[in-house]
Amino acid sequence: MKVTITVSDSLTGEVVNVVVTPEVKEVYEAGIRQKVAQEKQVKRHNDMNEFDENVFSDRISQNELLDLVITREEVSRCLEVIKNCSEVQSRRAYMHWVYGLSITEIANLQQCSRRAVSLSIGEVKKRIMTELKN
Repeated sequence: MKVTITVSDSLTGEVVNVVVTPEVKEVYEAGIRQKVAQEKQVKRHNDMNEFDENVFSDRISQNELLDLVITREEVSRCLEVIKNCSEVQSRRAYMHWVYGLSITEIANLQQCSRRAVSLSIGEVKKRIMTELKN
């Protein structure tokens, strides 16, 4: 039994129909699948290199870094604001910002709603922002 496959001539670009055995057709199609897989792998590799270049180009400049630095005085002011909040608000703020717990984790630990935790932390944040603007 013979089958026909369509092949394009790599030199002229001309499309040619070729009669081959089923085994040859299977080898030909496996080669095409392998070529497609390699092209995808090369594309992923190039995309990852482009991603790495973007990461390095997005680094913070020294001047921008200085703008982000919080001075000891500002940290002291923030801690003072937190101390002047209610005990519940202070505890939730510390748990979230110092210990890195999520709002859900804090709510589970304190057996309260996520909304209550979020409102407490939001109030502390608002007070800190007001203090730092002064």
